[in-house]
Amino acid sequence: MLFELVYMSRAQSPMVERDLTALLVEARANNERVGITGMLLYRNGSFLQLLEGEEQQVLKLYDTVRQDPRHGRVTQLYSHHLPQRHFADWSMGFVNADRVDEEQLPGLSDIMSDRFDASALQQMKAASVEILLYFKDQA
Repeated sequence: MLFELVYMSRAQSPMVERDLTALLVEARANNERVGITGMLLYRNGSFLQLLEGEEQQVLKLYDTVRQDPRHGRVTQLYSHHLPQRHFADWSMGFVNADRVDEEQLPGLSDIMSDRFDASALQQMKAASVEILLYFKDQA
């Protein structure tokens, strides 16, 4: 059964385009090998990622991310089973949202802020998928 997990994290150190590209190349190769698809957003040192695939593979990858020294404050926003993939054609879609005008997508700055507040978790659950799907539709 397909499984989806969305998490946020903070980069432990500033990431430049070269770092993001290396991370993406690594993620795409690993994800393709185990059948995981999804989307990764980066903005102002924060990551927002949706992973989808076989449940055990997604949970294993999420555990790897939690142990990755490049990520800090890893917070799962939600997970659930789903009938079909949102990102079936993407081993890992990616957007460097530092390049996105905040007026283009209201709420992006709030959800991707370094002032992440766990009390706002419920609101962030719904907004996170909407934001990720917005960028899928722009590709």
